[in-house]
Amino acid sequence: MKLLLSLLLCTTAVIAQTEPTFRDISYGPHERHKLDVWQARSDAPTPLVIFIHGGGWHGGDKADVPAKLVGFMLARGVSVASINYRYTSIAILPAPVHDAARAVQYLRSKAAEWKLDPKRFAAYGISAGATSTLWLAYHDDLADPRSADPVARESSRLQAAVGMSPQTSLEPEVVVGWAGAQVLNHPMIARAVGAKKLDEMKSPSAAWTALLREFSPINHVSHDDPPVLISNPKFDPLPAANAGSAIHHAIFGTKLKEKADAARVPCVLRIEDQKDKAAPTPEEFLIKHLLSATEARQRAREAAVQSAGIDRALSKDMPEQVKALPIFGGIDWTVKELPFVTKGPHAGISGAGMVVVDGQIYLAGGFIPAGDGTQDASYRTSRWAHRYDPKTGEWTQLPDLPARREYTRAIATNDAVFVLGGFIQGRPGLPAADVFRLDVNQPPPQWTTVAPLTVPRTHMAVGKVGSKLVVAGGNKYDVAEKGYSPNTIQGVTDIFDLTKPEQGWEQRATIPGSPRGWSASAVVGEKFYMLGGVTWTAKARVRLAETLSYDPARDEWKRLADFPMPISGWEADTFADRYLIAIGGAGTRWNDVPFVYDSKTDRWMRIEGPLPPGALFNDPGVCIVGDTIYVAGGEGSGGSHFNHFLIGRIRPRQ
Repeated sequence: MKLLLSLLLCTTAVIAQTEPTFRDISYGPHERHKLDVWQARSDAPTPLVIFIHGGGWHGGDKADVPAKLVGFMLARGVSVASINYRYTSIAILPAPVHDAARAVQYLRSKAAEWKLDPKRFAAYGISAGATSTLWLAYHDDLADPRSADPVARESSRLQAAVGMSPQTSLEPEVVVGWAGAQVLNHPMIARAVGAKKLDEMKSPSAAWTALLREFSPINHVSHDDPPVLISNPKFDPLPAANAGSAIHHAIFGTKLKEKADAARVPCVLRIEDQKDKAAPTPEEFLIKHLLSATEARQRAREAAVQSAGIDRALSKDMPEQVKALPIFGGIDWTVKELPFVTKGPHAGISGAGMVVVDGQIYLAGGFIPAGDGTQDASYRTSRWAHRYDPKTGEWTQLPDLPARREYTRAIATNDAVFVLGGFIQGRPGLPAADVFRLDVNQPPPQWTTVAPLTVPRTHMAVGKVGSKLVVAGGNKYDVAEKGYSPNTIQGVTDIFDLTKPEQGWEQRATIPGSPRGWSASAVVGEKFYMLGGVTWTAKARVRLAETLSYDPARDEWKRLADFPMPISGWEADTFADRYLIAIGGAGTRWNDVPFVYDSKTDRWMRIEGPLPPGALFNDPGVCIVGDTIYVAGGEGSGGSHFNHFLIGRIRPRQ
């Protein structure tokens, strides 16, 4: 239960800030015929859960979709749609229910285009939306194979359904017998048929009676119907004391279950204050019926990995010295995904080079656990390069790198992207000294190879100060040393003067103190800054808290104010020509708290609030454009990786 709660809190945070993949799509001619779709990341067609909002068929909106529902489903590879429909103040029954059916048919018609599995559709409704949901579950198929309308030829049937506090019957005589006279004091039933006064429901016309009978889900239960779960918060005393209690009373679900049991149709009744401990949650119920047992187990493992990491995140147990840091401000995050990388947590990307040239973001290389689909022995080391335009929100694929590279770094100039060093998997895997240059002004952009680094290595700190490219530290991976050791970790500082490219890279003053890699780095003015990192001694790996600056003109390193705790694996960029904002990494816990170093006052601060979605980012890509920070990918608990692409608006307090 603790695991489930952690996941739900995480996914709630995700979806509260996640934009639908498709918004305000018209599925019919009326202005209320609109739907939103959140598309789960998958190479195969995904199941779909369709949310139908409540409001007595007289109010509510598709924006009411529970964040918990969307996040839970997306985390398990299930897409979600949320629909609007005509209110009964616009058109009486059958309008709101038939609109819901039309939405189901429309979504099936888009299955191929939107990678949906038309044989795995479910619905989740609340109150009046639950009544529509159950009617769809139990009613015969509305598909018309002879229709000239291709949407109308699609099936309206569901494979599973959840109804939260539904009205399973609308017939006045029936519902008064169940819940008491107060039920007719609620306007839903009267409005559904266009009655002007509530009292008219005490003796409804034959036409109204027939209409209410037809749209009572209980009247359509038959042996071939899909499994249904009905949930109510509690079972109030009967007769109900007021209209609100009456129209949402658990007796509606109880009576439907009796009918379903008699027809031998699967029906789970979940009354929260007296539920069977074995009863699934609504979300678990849908997963059970939409995913195979193998798929469900895999998704559960993936969710458990991410949840475990969230439980061990820094924001959950912040040391006092970190809590004591002054608050710099906040960041308003939006969670997106890298469209060219398979969704994590056992795919994703980390260790890519990421920089900004002329307001455009470039992302190159990286470790891609799911691979690139080739038979190459190094298929999990990326060769990809992409450009992101913040104005349009679109990614463009660029020519591949000249060679595969992961745990590389990148430096930007006014007209080029340099990708430096890194690693290529193989037998054995080897570090690289190569430096690749992408001329972004050449149409199309082209890669060339320039002078190599003096030492092949990964996980360097990099930056550009004036006309000089700076590369400091890193790790010269060596399988004979089990990858990392005092013999592989580097203290080298390499300089490349762009005005004298013929000189190649030259070694300058070594990093003071311990050699290190996995440091964050950025440039302010004429200084290169190196934050934290990790080193190896003969006995152990040791994380560092040191803040260093390097002045290439003087060839001089200087130690500044330490970070409050040792940390490595984070990345940084410069904000407002003064501050370094550092993201991700790990110390004793995974770091989900952004931190800020003020180069003017030599002090550390922190951002209020953690990264979404419980983000556990080791080796992310980080860059800043104006007042917006971008974070791409990263590694988390248990070797998990993510394809998150975070966009955050920075809000300083000053």
